[in-house]
Amino acid sequence: MGYTQTRLRKGVDTGGKLNDVRMLVKALAGGSVEQYLALVARDNPDAPLP
Repeated sequence: MGYTQTRLRKGVDTGGKLNDVRMLVKALAGGSVEQYLALVARDNPDAPLP
């Protein structure tokens, strides 16, 4: 099982250069992506960006 993209942030300024940032997660120890997103809300595609 590989990584799953949960969110894509386009045009993030990383010190004068704009980049696209992908949030990738990988379920470990029998967990699921849904369990991870319940624990780490910032990576949820519907969560507001800071």
